[in-house]
Amino acid sequence: MKTAKNHKCFQHEYGGADFEACQRECGNYQGSNKYKHDRQSIISKGIVGIFLALGLFSSTLSAKSGLFVGIDLGASILTQDYRGEFSSQNTITTMKYSYLMPQVGFRLGYQHYFTPTNGLRLYGSYAVARTGMVNVEENTRNSEANRIIDQYFYATKRLEANLDYLLDLVKTENSSAGVYLGVFYGASTITLNRKNAQPYQFSGDLKQRIVGINLGLQMTLADHHRIEVGAKIPLNKQKVERIDVANDLPRAPQNNSTIKTLYAYQLASVGLSYAFVF
Repeated sequence: MKTAKNHKCFQHEYGGADFEACQRECGNYQGSNKYKHDRQSIISKGIVGIFLALGLFSSTLSAKSGLFVGIDLGASILTQDYRGEFSSQNTITTMKYSYLMPQVGFRLGYQHYFTPTNGLRLYGSYAVARTGMVNVEENTRNSEANRIIDQYFYATKRLEANLDYLLDLVKTENSSAGVYLGVFYGASTITLNRKNAQPYQFSGDLKQRIVGINLGLQMTLADHHRIEVGAKIPLNKQKVERIDVANDLPRAPQNNSTIKTLYAYQLASVGLSYAFVF
């Protein structure tokens, strides 16, 4: 009979007054506090389980997420386009030079992987580069030796904000390899230091904004050590234009020649970088 009564008790609402009366009749009633404690225990265990599951899921997706600091070693490629117009003869002279400069830089930022193979990173970078002394020589008719007519060197500084998309194509338990593609925007300073600058020659600092594309190959070892080979490709040129009236110039056919000069620079870079992800 008790079994029948117990079965009848389960027909009442769990935790209700009728359920408790039925339990008293069946001899199984242990007080309302016990049932409240059981309900709180079930809810607490459920909440803890949800948080543990979310934490495990988050750690799986963001195993390589975190702050990072790194160093860049490579080369800066400075391309110079020169255009000179001499009013006295209506002549135009154009020249193009490329300079390869050793470059060192630093980076600091944050990366986040929103899936095991896809991520984004935002970071700031700073790099400096410099050429050696460049000698411009001119042949002389009565001497076998060339005469140095100009000496100068270039130095560059660039401070940029970068946003890159990260894609892992090969992935193991704690290592990966893939590619990255992004954009950068910042300020660049190009310094042309001439030893004996003429009034019509540009010499000094050229500061302008620079925007471009980041791309390269990336590899992560042990979830913390990131190695990359990449390039920065600018999309705009830095320009400086001058108009001078030059007297007694070697290249001018007569005095008081007006010379219009245009310098256009494009600053790219390639290199190897290492970063530690905390």
